Amino acid sequence: MSSIMSVTIKSIQEKQARLEALQKEIEEDKAAIKKEVIDEIRAKINQMGITGKDLGFKGDTVFKAPIDEKVIKYQRGEDTWGGKGPNPKWIKELKAQGVDIEQYRVSE
Repeated sequence: MSSIMSVTIKSIQEKQARLEALQKEIEEDKAAIKKEVIDEIRAKINQMGITGKDLGFKGDTVFKAPIDEKVIKYQRGEDTWGGKGPNPKWIKELKAQGVDIEQYRVSE
């Protein structure tokens, strides 16, 4: 094989490897962006109480945030509360003492 041909083949192989690395990087970036967009959409759907029916889907599906995402709106040391559902014991105790729980609100 001539030296010109071996240099050309090596050059093509190097470029192919760089191209594959860039394609992988692009796919990873797309996946990260997609997750972020989906999280934002889910948050807005939950915030507005939008159902599947509202979006034209069959049935009355209510979209919920994934279980692994714990929203924390109030925090006092180890105690946390998402602000929905029944008040936890520590919030009830604070309210009973006349404490404004807003001082425990987590900044967003």
